[in-house]
Amino acid sequence: YLKSCRQQLLVLMKEATQQRKFEEIIEDEFLRVQSSSSKIAFCIVGLATIAKNELTIGELQSVLKKISPDYDAVTALAELGGIVEIGESGLIGRHEIYVRHVMDLLVTAENLQSSLVGFLQHFVQFGQPVISRLNKQRGNLFKFLLNADWVHETFRRKRALDLAEAMYSAVELEYQRDGHYWLQRGLFYRKARKPENARDCLEKSIAAFPQNDYAQHALAQQKLMDAARHRIRTPVSERDVREAVAALERQDQRRG
Repeated sequence: YLKSCRQQLLVLMKEATQQRKFEEIIEDEFLRVQSSSSKIAFCIVGLATIAKNELTIGELQSVLKKISPDYDAVTALAELGGIVEIGESGLIGRHEIYVRHVMDLLVTAENLQSSLVGFLQHFVQFGQPVISRLNKQRGNLFKFLLNADWVHETFRRKRALDLAEAMYSAVELEYQRDGHYWLQRGLFYRKARKPENARDCLEKSIAAFPQNDYAQHALAQQKLMDAARHRIRTPVSERDVREAVAALERQDQRRG
């Protein structure tokens, strides 16, 4: 038994050592990238890679230009040789494990925020609601970029939730009529424990797209949560409960 345990321990130690060497190689390669445009270009392609998308050089150029008119995709890609590759349908990070490791540990919160804002400004040019103007693959990418759970967790780990909030705010004017944007922003505020902001955004989501059952459910849930925060029943909390219950019952009836 002891011999078996020692063998298993040796295997685990060997795997851990090999993993660390691999991570060191990954980190060293990215840290050699000097220009800010190349670092942001990696972040843009990396976000697409994690969302199972490949970008065209034209799309990368469009997103980069939203961030800075001085950025150039071809120049950036020349510095990213071996880190970003050309796949069957476009640009892709060399390996998703590589991309996730670099995004988690080495990409700054500022560059991540800039990349997200650039992406969202790129997508809004196709019209609103944005999700209805994109094909399935790009639609999945768009939903991933706005996803409240992912945005909150990623920026929380980087200790930069203020930059996540600023990211949503940066595109507010362009997305003022986009229900999905307001829904995800509202859910982000809920996770950030800002109930007033959450409720305001969820109400704007429904105003932009009243047929969205998910947004209706999220607002009803928020009203119940708001009512539960009051230690003493008030006319406002009682109204919130009534409205939330009525909305949930209507949804239940429609589902039949």
